[in-house]
Amino acid sequence: MRASKPIRPRFSSARAACVSSVFVGASVVAFVGALLSSCGAPRSRPFDAAEPIAHEPRRVDFDVEHYALDLELQPAERRIEAACTIRLFTLERALAELELDLRDLDVTSVVDELGRPVEFEHDARKLRLRPSPPLRPRSFASFTVRYGGAPRAGLWFVRERDGQPTQVYSQGECEDSSAWFPCVDAPDERATSELRVVAPAKWRSLAAGEFVDRVELEGGRAAERWRMTSAHPAYLTTLVAGELSTHAERWNAVLVDYWSAPDLAAWLRPGLGATPQVLGYFSELTGARYPWSKYSQACVDNFRFGGMENITATTLTDAVLSDELGRRDYDAIDLVTHEAAHQWFGNLLTCESWSEIWLNEGFATYMTELYREAVEGVDAFRASMRDVQDSYLAQDRGPQRRPTVWNVYRDPMDLFTTGHAYPGGAARLHLLRFVVGDAAFFRGLARYVADNAASSVDTADLRRAIERESGLDLRRWFEQWLHSAGYPEFALEWSWDPARRVVLIDVEQTQTSEGGTPTVFTLPVDIEVRDETGARTTRVTVDQRRQRFELSATTKPMWVVFDKFGWIPKRLVQQRGLEEWLALAVHDEDVNGRRDALAALGAELERSRDDKLRWRIVEVVIAAASDTSPAVRSAALRAFGGVHTGPEHPIARCLTTAASSDRSAAVRVAALESLARWDTRARFAAFALERFDERYSYATMGAAARLYAAARPEAAREWIVERLPLTSPHDVLRAQLLRALALIPGQDSDDALLNAALDTASHSHAREMAVRELARRAPRWPKARQAFLSILESTPWYRLQNAAIDALGAVGDPASRAALQRFHARSNEPRQRRLIEAALSKSAS
Repeated sequence: MRASKPIRPRFSSARAACVSSVFVGASVVAFVGALLSSCGAPRSRPFDAAEPIAHEPRRVDFDVEHYALDLELQPAERRIEAACTIRLFTLERALAELELDLRDLDVTSVVDELGRPVEFEHDARKLRLRPSPPLRPRSFASFTVRYGGAPRAGLWFVRERDGQPTQVYSQGECEDSSAWFPCVDAPDERATSELRVVAPAKWRSLAAGEFVDRVELEGGRAAERWRMTSAHPAYLTTLVAGELSTHAERWNAVLVDYWSAPDLAAWLRPGLGATPQVLGYFSELTGARYPWSKYSQACVDNFRFGGMENITATTLTDAVLSDELGRRDYDAIDLVTHEAAHQWFGNLLTCESWSEIWLNEGFATYMTELYREAVEGVDAFRASMRDVQDSYLAQDRGPQRRPTVWNVYRDPMDLFTTGHAYPGGAARLHLLRFVVGDAAFFRGLARYVADNAASSVDTADLRRAIERESGLDLRRWFEQWLHSAGYPEFALEWSWDPARRVVLIDVEQTQTSEGGTPTVFTLPVDIEVRDETGARTTRVTVDQRRQRFELSATTKPMWVVFDKFGWIPKRLVQQRGLEEWLALAVHDEDVNGRRDALAALGAELERSRDDKLRWRIVEVVIAAASDTSPAVRSAALRAFGGVHTGPEHPIARCLTTAASSDRSAAVRVAALESLARWDTRARFAAFALERFDERYSYATMGAAARLYAAARPEAAREWIVERLPLTSPHDVLRAQLLRALALIPGQDSDDALLNAALDTASHSHAREMAVRELARRAPRWPKARQAFLSILESTPWYRLQNAAIDALGAVGDPASRAALQRFHARSNEPRQRRLIEAALSKSAS
């Protein structure tokens, strides 16, 4: 699953966990980080809530063999009527009682395979069956449960038209499949499944496995059947149904198809068409051909995540589908690859318990980066991996610091939202690849898949596979990096001894042991020294709190780089002089070395008043603006954000050229945003309008609008309001324009944002932007507060609800707090409950 796992802006540092970042560019990166961190356990709870507790893997005395689900959808009532037959095999002892999971639905009867009534007891979460006579050890039995009601989770009715839903989708992870059918809702319980779904005749359905048949029924209804013959955990059971269009193709005899609402169907192939190539790459990488006969991707409305890797049939947010302008900003390929990788890491191999979720999510995240390395090249891979590492480092701190393998939580979804499973897991796999070497790592990966296919796995299974292929004893590495908390923090100083022609490098590990972080991490590190004779890389082992390394240097080094190519997730403090930064910006083969150098040079450019020195920096940065890497070009253009020149200056020409002609929309945005910071920005107002009218991409149009708002705020307000009705997929452009409007002070801007927030005809993405900007500008304005309260109580849009939650937390008055507490009591979504708790804690502080 991609926890809203993001749609990644091309060449952006955003590693979103909230898919709304697709529409708002860099400003939402901060929101995403806040959302992720707020989902962790708050420091204090504003009302009674269960304490996190340790969870052991669930054990039951029977093995479920098969689920046969017969489901009638009642969209108008948002209800279901259903029967589920569970076939099971008892283990070593007789069973007088069996416990299944079934939440918040009404059970009307239970019968055994002979049709005999079975005594049962059902509370809010558990269904207990008491067969008579008790089941014999090591025997088969079947029970049919008839039930119905309005699911509060697990099955969602969405995409309303005239008050009626036109789509339904399931979402089982972590333990929400039991909100729509009885099951053992645990990741290590695998069973085959079949599904018969009755729905309006104009609807189509998609489920796991192979399509069996369709039968037209009376009353404008139809029944479709699906069968999945490979065993899988209940959380991977899936259903998407509604008014849907499809595009289908074949890859190596595998059916690959894409589903969406009809009005989005034209964008299916452009957005998702790389899927066959992705499946081929992962088949080769893992040594295991894609295991099933079909792979579907269904794009649905108001999906609460970025994507969900249901077995053979992934569900995606329909926000991934856009026209050419949208695709220039945000490429769905990261989401496509992440969810496809899960078909191996998550579905073919499934974490034994939620405490091991990093084996699902860390692998899917790293496989996405490996695909990028194969397709886009090593610079793109390294730049993106740095973003992954930085995302993890930003989140693994304070009360959220914990080991990667961790079984202490209130709800298993809490383990998904603190950075450890996704970027933290990927960063550790990247480091493991460095420690054992490419050949052993990829052989070990293939062995891990081969040895554990179609079964549950834990971290020890991975260690055994990598050890076998590498010949290394990795117990200490796994203990430090996966079963202990934190990461290393280094301080480095170096000096050159000309008499001995060596460079002396002093390395100190400065991390504290708070929270179980190792006082000393033991690992190899590559150190690069470049002098006049060239660059040399030496591998050393850090295994002490303080160490000195002596490396050869014929002349005074131009630079010393600790952890060349950035394999280690770490903090590093190293003082560098200007000459070292200039050399790195020009000559470093590592894309991230160039990026770091440009950021440092930009800061020096803003500080320095030495014209000669400044011009040296300018020449280097202008040259970097033509780098082959979009990440480096963006860094170069952002380095000019504090210089404030006129339009004819070479720096201004560099920025305007990039904003007009760079092939990367993200690079154009960087140029426009630097211009918007200048004191001289009023002189670029006409240029901003030209870039908007060019319509290169929605993000560049938004950046142009923000430049115009900064340059001519009074004229820009009316100009922006006039353009708010412009159409774009999912109201992306309207969201961008509202973000620009929020830069302009005054009551008229507040009024326009308020109207946009309450405009139910707009897509939720535009309304969410309006709510967030209004909360930032005027959280205590009574009309704004009332709007936030109204939106929270009335909107079905998940991300808009979350925006209102954050806004009411910013208001913080008794009425807002009471509304948040009421919503917390009825919300069934763990991430949203944590968000409310964080908002209440914030307002109480």
